[in-house]
Amino acid sequence: MNYPIKMYEYHVWANQTLLARVNDLSSDLLIEEVNSSFPTIPQAFSHIYAVDYMWLRFLKELECKKHLKHPIR
Repeated sequence: MNYPIKMYEYHVWANQTLLARVNDLSSDLLIEEVNSSFPTIPQAFSHIYAVDYMWLRFLKELECKKHLKHPIR
């Protein structure tokens, strides 16, 4: 199997699993702070979204450059 596709499928599975689990949590638990890199669950999800968005932009730019004879720098 193509490694990038396998990683993408894992990423989709992991996000769906996290969202399903969070859906079962109470509102109080969602905002409860813990001693971690991201003190609350919404902050952790915000980080996941930001990194996903960054990678999407990066990959789209690579795709554009692949089709250009002289990539814009």
